Amino acid sequence: AKSGAQDFLLSNLPWGGEKAAKTAGSPPAGPLVVVLGGSLGADAINQAVGRAVRSGLLETDLGGGQGKPRLLWQTGERYHSDVLKTAPAHARLAVVPFLECMEQVYTCASLVVCRSGAVTCSELLLCRAPALLVPSPNVTADHQRHNARALEQGGSAQVLDENDLGEDTLFTTVVQLLKDTEGLKNMREAATKAAPSNVASQIAQEVLKIGYKYKTS
Repeated sequence: AKSGAQDFLLSNLPWGGEKAAKTAGSPPAGPLVVVLGGSLGADAINQAVGRAVRSGLLETDLGGGQGKPRLLWQTGERYHSDVLKTAPAHARLAVVPFLECMEQVYTCASLVVCRSGAVTCSELLLCRAPALLVPSPNVTADHQRHNARALEQGGSAQVLDENDLGEDTLFTTVVQLLKDTEGLKNMREAATKAAPSNVASQIAQEVLKIGYKYKTS
């Protein structure tokens, strides 16, 4: 349930920095942007997020009664200490090296900024999470770009090439997406259509059909 996921976010993450998290109450409400760079992290994404924060992302009033965004930033283990050196201790910012309990994270997310590996794309669709996908250029056969374009064509995501992360591109794109609440709703609906709730049953039925075909051939 979304309420349980919200409780997880409020009680288990270092909002305002590690020291503040030990004494502060709940972080302010607001749309939640989740940044994921994979288990190892993605330097290009981390750099772009740092620029977005410095450009005032956390202080941007999104209008429509939404307030200002919160940012849950998963840096990856190898980049975490470096990011903490420059990241501000802000009540609407939580910086972590790694995230578990991904279902709760996706459930609470207003927007996910992440790579587009096959597992990540599947999770986004199953959890109905709108996404801004930044395909890794360092993968076999450029498969992440193909994955990202498939989700974009289906309406559940928008694609931003890593080469376009310079200056304030990420900041501008994230703010535009968050302000378009109807567009985010449409993304969720598109994800729902792309990943029906009975998909596991459908896969099992196809496996049985194939098994029966070989058994009787």
